[in-house]
Amino acid sequence: MELEKLLAIPNPCPANGNTKREEARELVAGLTERFPGLKARFLNALKTFERHNFWPEVRPKNK
Repeated sequence: MELEKLLAIPNPCPANGNTKREEARELVAGLTERFPGLKARFLNALKTFERHNFWPEVRPKNK
C-alpha cells in the first residue's frame, strides 16, 4: 500500500475480527503457546487419521 500511496480503509463488516475463524485462530495460538509442538502434531493427526479410529460407529437398536 505504501508503494502506491493508497489509504487503507477499515473493513466496515460488523463481523470483522469477530468470527468463529478468528476465535479458532486465537484458540490454536493460545494452545500452541501452552503446549509447544501442538500445531504440528495436530496437523499430522489430520493427515493420518483413520475414520474408524476417529469416532465410534453408532448402530441403531433393533426394535
